[in-house]
Amino acid sequence: MYEEFTAFIAQLININICLKKDFVLELIDKFDIPIKKLNYPNNNLDNLSISLNFYKSFNLEYYNIINQGLNSQDIIISDEFNSFVNTSNGKTYIKLMGNDGDVITLAHEFAHYIDRKSNPHIVPNNYWFLGETFAFYIERELEKFLGQKYKYLFDIRKNNRLYTEKNLLQIIKLALYYENEYLKTGKLELKEEDSKNIKRIMKVGEDNLINFCLSYPIANITSLYLINFCSNITREEFCELCLSYNIKKFFRDNRHLIGLDNKIKIK
Repeated sequence: MYEEFTAFIAQLININICLKKDFVLELIDKFDIPIKKLNYPNNNLDNLSISLNFYKSFNLEYYNIINQGLNSQDIIISDEFNSFVNTSNGKTYIKLMGNDGDVITLAHEFAHYIDRKSNPHIVPNNYWFLGETFAFYIERELEKFLGQKYKYLFDIRKNNRLYTEKNLLQIIKLALYYENEYLKTGKLELKEEDSKNIKRIMKVGEDNLINFCLSYPIANITSLYLINFCSNITREEFCELCLSYNIKKFFRDNRHLIGLDNKIKIK
C-alpha cells in the first residue's frame, strides 16, 4: 500500500492545479467550519415531473435532449447504482434516494447528460473541472424557478454542499502535505499512523485528485457568480464566463452567499 501511495503522490507533482496554490490554501482554511450533513424530508414529491417542467421552462432544447435520453434509455434512473456519466458515450445513470432531494439530483444529473450530448460539449474536455459548475449553475436556476415554496430544499442543499466541499478540501490538504514531504527527499517515510490518511486520499480514486476535489468548491463559487451577475447565458459563452472572472476576489467579497462568514473564521 505504501509503495502504491508514494507513486500516487509522485505523479501529482507533475499535474498543473487549476487554481493558484495560495488560493487553494485559502479555500482549505475558509471552508474548515463545523458542519454536519443534513437529511432531506420525504413529502412524496413528483420529482421527475418537477425537474422536467423546470427544464421545459428554462430551455426547450435542453428539455428535448433529456426526453430523447429517457426514451432511448440513454438516461437510466434507479436506486440500484451510484450516479455517473459515461464520458465516452454520454450514457447517464441517476441514483435516487427516495426523498425531496431527488428533484435537485435529477436536475443536476440531467445537466451532465446535456453537456455530454451537446456537440460541441458545453464544457470542453480540457476544461473538465468546470463540469460540476454547469450542473451547479442549473441547480441554482432550478432554485429560482421553484421559489420560496421549496426554499427548505435548497437550504439543505447549501449546507450539504459545504459539508462535501470541506471534506474534499481536507483531502487536498492531506495530499499537499504528502506531496511536500515527497519533494524534500524523493520518497515518503510512512508509518502505520499514516494509513488512515492514505485510505482517505486513495478512496477518492482519481489520479488528478486535486483538480477533481477542487471542481466542487469551484462549482459552488462560480455558479453563484453566474446566477447573480450573468443573465441569459448561452452554451457557447459558458466556459468563457467561468474562466474570465476573478474567482479569488469574488470569493473574498461574497463568502456569505455560500454560507461562510466574510469577517471571521468560524471555530
